[in-house]
Amino acid sequence: MQNQGVRSKTKQLIHELFMDGKSFKEIAETIGSNACAVSHRVRLYRQKDPELWPRLKKYNDPLNIEAEVYKCLDCEVLFAIEKELEFFKDVTCPFCWETRLQMISSTVFKVKNLETH
Repeated sequence: MQNQGVRSKTKQLIHELFMDGKSFKEIAETIGSNACAVSHRVRLYRQKDPELWPRLKKYNDPLNIEAEVYKCLDCEVLFAIEKELEFFKDVTCPFCWETRLQMISSTVFKVKNLETH
């Protein structure tokens, strides 16, 4: 029962820092975690309560996203990672979570219509 209160306080602190525009890295340093864990938590919180966890990055049309394309050497999945992410050094396969990856290319994705929910 006591852990529930700690988790609730941590969630409130993450929310306050997130809404203040702090990066995942800054939030992680404040709560004693890492940027990947904070990003994962925010994603889970956003799924449960999207109106409380808005996407704070504002995009202009058209959107150009610089990314690097990787291939997982274990499950052979292709995926891209945005270059601006702070936790770029901790890249893992989004399907099997392995770190044995091969960078295929660096590219720019052009997005004309982006809806942020």
